[in-house]
Amino acid sequence: MTAAAEIVADYGPLAGLVGVTATLAVNGYRDERQRRRDNHGRAIEAVVAYSEMPYRIRRRRNEPEHASSERARLSDAFSEIQAELASCQAMIRADPDPYVRAAYGRLVTSLRQNAGRLARDAWGIEPVAGDADMNLPDVNEKLAPVRAEQTRCEAMMASSIRVWTCTNRSFRPSSGALRGS
Repeated sequence: MTAAAEIVADYGPLAGLVGVTATLAVNGYRDERQRRRDNHGRAIEAVVAYSEMPYRIRRRRNEPEHASSERARLSDAFSEIQAELASCQAMIRADPDPYVRAAYGRLVTSLRQNAGRLARDAWGIEPVAGDADMNLPDVNEKLAPVRAEQTRCEAMMASSIRVWTCTNRSFRPSSGALRGS
C-alpha cells in the first residue's frame, strides 16, 4: 500500500466524520435561524393585529339591529388577538437574544398603552358613517409611537439572526437601554 493510501485508510473515516459533523452543525444553525425568523414574524403579526383593533372598532357596522352581534364579533376577535399576543410574548421571552426580548417587551408595552387606549376609547365614538371617514387619520397619528417602536424591534430581530455578528452591533442599544435607563 502506498503512503497516500495508508493516510486515506487511517484518516479517511475521521475526515468523513468531521464533514458530517460540520454539515449537521450548519444545518442545525440554519434551522434555528429559520425557527427564530418564523417566531419573530408571528410576534410582529400579533402586534399588527392588535394595533388594527382601534380601526376595526371605529369601522364597525352602524345599524341598530346589528349593534349587539357586532360588539360580540369584535370582542371575540380582540380576545383571540390578545391570546395570540400573550402567546407570542411567552415565545419571545424564550428567545436567546436579550436585546430582542427587551425590544419586544418595549413594543408590547407601547402597543397596550397606545392601541389599547385607542381601542377602549373607540367604543365611545360613533362608528364611521361613510367612505370618506374610513382612513381615520387621528388614529393613525396616535399610533405613531407604536410604529416607531415596531421599527426598532424589527431591526433588532433582523440583526439578531444575521450570520455575521459583527454587523449586529449597529442596531444594538447600549446596555443601559436593556434596563430601561
